[in-house]
Amino acid sequence: MQTFNNLDHLISFTSLNKFDVLILDVNFNGKSSLDFLNEIKKNNNFKIIALTTMNNNYIKNKAISNGVDFFVGKDEDLENFKEVILTCFMSKTVKKNKSSFKVEIDNYKFTKRKLEILQALYDYSNKKEKELSAILNITESSLKSHKRELFEITLTKSTP
Repeated sequence: MQTFNNLDHLISFTSLNKFDVLILDVNFNGKSSLDFLNEIKKNNNFKIIALTTMNNNYIKNKAISNGVDFFVGKDEDLENFKEVILTCFMSKTVKKNKSSFKVEIDNYKFTKRKLEILQALYDYSNKKEKELSAILNITESSLKSHKRELFEITLTKSTP
């Protein structure tokens, strides 16, 4: 078992070693590991379980379309994570999840969940993140990730 804090080290390891399953955090020190899946999986045939706090259809669709075999949210019940690993290892097919997008603007796709969060940010602008995450039924870290993505997409600098 190996642990990596650096994408370059992970890519180097995956290109030189044979193994069965990689558990990959989507947010890798501020970088999306999903953008590096071709390099991570180059010349090797292993299963990938993406583990993330950004548990939404947009990220899930991106992960699966880029070669992730299983997608697990950190906010889910991780007591059964051993079974997820075993199922991933034993499975011969990639699980595909169809997700439909509500709105597409330029190259940006807003999922139903992103639109819900955007609406909630507007409707509950007087609420703190803890209160808003409770309203949306997500963790505060998931809300922060969503906000960060929405701010980037909409070129927003601050909440007001």
